[in-house]
Amino acid sequence: MKHHKSLLVGHLPVAAFAAVLALTTTASAQSLNWLGGNLTNGSWGAAGNFNGTFVSSNTTDLTFNNLTRATTNSVGGNRTVRSITFGAEIDSAWTTATSNATIVTFAASSGNASLNVLTGATGNITFGPVGADVTGSFSLASNLDINHNGSGLLTFQRQIGGAGGITKSGTGTVVFTGFNAPFYTGPLNVNGGRVVLNNTQNATADLNAAVNIDLGGGTLEARTDIAFGKTLSQNFTVSSASTFAYNNTTNTGRQMLFSASGNVFAVNADLTVQNISANTTVDSVVNISRNVTGTGDIIVETYNNINSGTPAANFGIGRVAFGGNNTGWSGDLVIRQGTVQVFGNSTLGQVNIGTGDLILGETGNASGAGFLTTSANSGGRTIANDIIVRSGGFRTIRGGSDNTYTFTGAVTLEGDLNIHNGLFFTDKSMIFTGDISGVGGLSITESGNPNFIRLAGNNTYSGATSIGTNATVNILGGSSIGDSSAVTLASGAALSFNASNETVGSIASSGTDGTINLGANTLTAGGDNTSTSFGGSINGVGGSLTKTGAGTMTLTNANTYTGTTTVSAGTLVLGSSASLASTAFAVESGATLDVSALSGGNLAIAAASRIGGDGAVTGNLNLASGALFVFTMGSTLDVSGTVSLDNTFSIASLVTATGGVIDWSTVVWDTYTLVGTTASTFDNIANFGLANAAPLGGPVEAYFQNGALGGLELVVIPEPSVWALLALSLTSVFVFRRYGRSGRRA
Repeated sequence: MKHHKSLLVGHLPVAAFAAVLALTTTASAQSLNWLGGNLTNGSWGAAGNFNGTFVSSNTTDLTFNNLTRATTNSVGGNRTVRSITFGAEIDSAWTTATSNATIVTFAASSGNASLNVLTGATGNITFGPVGADVTGSFSLASNLDINHNGSGLLTFQRQIGGAGGITKSGTGTVVFTGFNAPFYTGPLNVNGGRVVLNNTQNATADLNAAVNIDLGGGTLEARTDIAFGKTLSQNFTVSSASTFAYNNTTNTGRQMLFSASGNVFAVNADLTVQNISANTTVDSVVNISRNVTGTGDIIVETYNNINSGTPAANFGIGRVAFGGNNTGWSGDLVIRQGTVQVFGNSTLGQVNIGTGDLILGETGNASGAGFLTTSANSGGRTIANDIIVRSGGFRTIRGGSDNTYTFTGAVTLEGDLNIHNGLFFTDKSMIFTGDISGVGGLSITESGNPNFIRLAGNNTYSGATSIGTNATVNILGGSSIGDSSAVTLASGAALSFNASNETVGSIASSGTDGTINLGANTLTAGGDNTSTSFGGSINGVGGSLTKTGAGTMTLTNANTYTGTTTVSAGTLVLGSSASLASTAFAVESGATLDVSALSGGNLAIAAASRIGGDGAVTGNLNLASGALFVFTMGSTLDVSGTVSLDNTFSIASLVTATGGVIDWSTVVWDTYTLVGTTASTFDNIANFGLANAAPLGGPVEAYFQNGALGGLELVVIPEPSVWALLALSLTSVFVFRRYGRSGRRA
C-alpha cells in the first residue's frame, strides 16, 4: 500500500504524535532561562545550559538572553515547547540547530504557542540544521504566534508541518526556507512586519494548497534564487492594508503565478503589489490569473521605471499582470511605478480590471507608470474604467496585441499621458470614446505599423497634443482635441478628420513633417494666441482652414485643401515655398494675410477662386481668369501691394437671384484703379452700367464677372435689424483701397 504523507504530522504518525503529546501535557509549567551552554555541549538537554532541567511540555517556556558563552545550541532530540523568547541582548548571530530526524513541536495547553523576539534584539536568529542534514523539522500541534520586533532576521531553515497555523506580528522579518513539504495545512496570517517564502528546492510547494493566506497589515514576500518561478494556489485574502512582493534574485526571467481560478483572491483592503526583482534586464512577472474580488485598491510598484525615452523597450520588464474575470472587484487599480499588463477576456469581450478607476502614477512622483493591453484572442476589447493620470512622471497606455481596444471611461489628465500603439501587430486601433479633460496633454506614438489612435469624446483637456513619428490620429468627434491644445506633428505623423470640424489651440511641425487630412471639414487653429510654423501639408477636397487668435501662423509647404482659407484674427503667413489651392480667401477685420514671402511677393488667386474681406493683405494679388475679388458692404480690404488681372476687365452682366430692389444709385464708391486693365477706373455705380437691381431676404450676394475673366463680387450681409431700413433706402459705402508700400493710399 502506498504511503500517504497526509497521514503524517511533522514526519511522525498521527497516533505516535498523539501519544507523545499526551505524555507532555501532564508536566508542570516551567520557565527556563538559557545560561549560555557549558562550552562543550550546547544541547537543550545538557545539564547547566538552563536554570533547570529541560522537560518537553506544552507548558514549557524558554528564554534566551545570555550570550556569554555558546551562541550555537542544539535541541539534542525531539522537543516540545509552548513558547520561546529571544531577549534584547541577542546582538549577534544565534543558531538553534536540529539534527537527523529531530522534531521541535510547538504546542500550548491552551491558546496559542508563541515565538517572540523582543525590541532591541539586533542579531540574526536561525533555526537550522547541523551541517548538511536536511531531515529535521518543526511541527505545529497548536497555532503559533510569531511576534518579532527585533531588527535581525528570524529564519526557519527546516520544514514545518502540523495542523496549526502561523500568525506573524511585529515589525521584524521572518524567513521560511523549508515550506516545501506538504504537511503544513494551517492558515498563514501576516499581520505585521515581513514574511519571506524562500523555498530553494522547487517552484510550487512552499505551502500546502489547503493553506489560507491572510494579509492583515504586513508584507508577504515570495522569493526565488534558483531555476524556478513561484506559484501560489492557496486562497488569498487581504483583510487590512498590506503588501505582496515578488523577488526574483536570479539572472533569468521567472514568473510569480497566482494560479487556480476557482480559489479566492479577495482584496477587502488595499493591497500593494511589488515586483522587487533586482535584475532590470530579465522578464519577471507577477501574474494574477485568478478572479479578483473585494473593495480594496491594488497599488502596483515594480523596480522598473517606465520612462519617456524607451516606452516600447522596457514595458515587459518587471510587470504585474491581470488575467481573471474581475467583475467582483470594485477597488481602484493604482500604478504607482512600473507596468501593469491586462489580458482580454474572451468570454466577456473586455479587459476586466474591476469597476474602479485606473490611476496612472502618483502625484509628484517622478517614477514612470505604464498600462499594457494584450490578448491572444481575436476580436475587439473594451476597457470601461475611468482613467486618472497623475502629474509628476511619465505615464503611458500601450496597445500591444492583435485586437482593437476601446476605452469608454472618462479620462482626467492631471499630468500628461502618452498613448503608444503598434508594437506587435498591424491594422489595430486604440479608441478613446470617453471624454478627456484636465490640464494635462497627450503624446501619441507608435512603432511604425499602420495602427491608429482614435479620439471620439467631447474632449476639453488644455495641455499640448504631440503626434509622434509615423503615428496616425483619427478624430471622430467635433471636439476630439481640446480647443486650446497646441498640436505638434512629427515626421510621418498624420491627423485625419472624420466627418466633423475641429478647433485646436495651434498647429506646428518641424521642417516639412506631418500631414493634416481635413476631408471636407474645417480646422480652426490659433486660439491660444501663440505664433507657430507648420511645414507639413494640409489636404482635403472641400476642407477649410480658419486662422484665429492674436499670434502668427506660418505655412511653409504645399497645401491642397480646396475649401476656404479664413484669416479671422492675427496673421497668416505664406512662406516662400508655400502654396494654397483653396477656392476662397477671406481676411476679416483686423486680420492680415501676409504673402510677401512668396515669389515676387505675389499671391495668385486661381480661376474659380475668390478673395475678399475687410482685413489686410501684405503683398501683391493677382486674379487669374475667372477669379473674383469680393467687396463686402461697409468694409475695407487693404492691399499693400498691387492688384492685377490676367485679362482685360469689363462688366457685362449682373448675376443675382430674384427678390426685392435696392437702390444702388445711393451707393457711394471710392475711386480705385485696377492694375493692367483698360476699364480700370470706377467711382460711380454708373460705371457698371447698372440701374436698380438686387434681392432682399439675404444674405444678399451679387457678383459681376465677364465670362471666364476675372471680376469683382459685391456681398451684402446686413444684420436682421436693418432689413427694414434697407427696404426703404440703402445708403452704404463700398470701399476698396490699395495702399502703397509707404502706407499711404494710392
